[in-house]
Amino acid sequence: MRKLFITTLLSLFLPFSALAINVTDTITLQLSSTGDNYTLDPVTKFDSLVVNSDDFRFTLSPGQGFKLRSSDKRKLTNDANVDYTCGTTESVLSYEAPSTVSSITVIVTPSGTCSGASGGSISGGGSSGSSSGGSSGGGGGGGGSTTVAVTPTPTPTPTSTSASGRPLLAESQIQAILSLLQSFGAEQSVIDNVNASLRGQATRGVSGTASVRGIITRSLARGSSGEEVRLLQEFLAKNSEIYPEAQITGYFGPLTRAAVKRFQTKHGIESLGLVGPKTRAKINEMLGNSTNP
Repeated sequence: MRKLFITTLLSLFLPFSALAINVTDTITLQLSSTGDNYTLDPVTKFDSLVVNSDDFRFTLSPGQGFKLRSSDKRKLTNDANVDYTCGTTESVLSYEAPSTVSSITVIVTPSGTCSGASGGSISGGGSSGSSSGGSSGGGGGGGGSTTVAVTPTPTPTPTSTSASGRPLLAESQIQAILSLLQSFGAEQSVIDNVNASLRGQATRGVSGTASVRGIITRSLARGSSGEEVRLLQEFLAKNSEIYPEAQITGYFGPLTRAAVKRFQTKHGIESLGLVGPKTRAKINEMLGNSTNP
């Protein structure tokens, strides 16, 4: 059983938005305020997860979701007003991000102990909460589990700041975050970008006048990664109206897809959000002529 010990900063937003984390093992999380353990099922997939001393904050894209279990039968109250189930041995919260939003953050704040003997649904956030059809029953055996022991600390007093004024983290905190990324199988280019961002350094990107050279040789869609995705992002980022976020990560996420759709609309190509033969040909033509998108 692997153990990863990380120090989580309160209210730190990690730059994981371009990295969809797909949980393939059971993960155990711990809240330091109570010492309680919570389990994430392998069906979980999210863009980022921040564990504070007394709550969990999931950031998800459409179609992503999570299943959080408490063997202590805690009330899994959440700001999405999603019902959770309270069984005889555990409480369970299941959530899937709706397709109508580009991104959503769900805050789960466990408290007290729920009461239930048959797995009935309990309102997760208020009288207006709607049932999400939560499921009950424990997870089966098999497969190793990953325990993430999270020890939040008081907001640190930084010893230095980046050029942008953002506090820099301690070296041990940076290494812990990078180790977590590696455990999820993140590409080295993504890890390098996160490392640079946490140290207050510039990530790999382009300016509005920088020349972007190369050629895209394959179709690209959400979930693609590598140098050709990075080339695509560098090209699109040359036009702030096409790709205002200008995130150069090497991963084709929702922001890149939205930028591709804007590019396709501007150049009269069917707006599907993926780089197929027509879009690829147009991009390569413009790359060859050093033309902005």
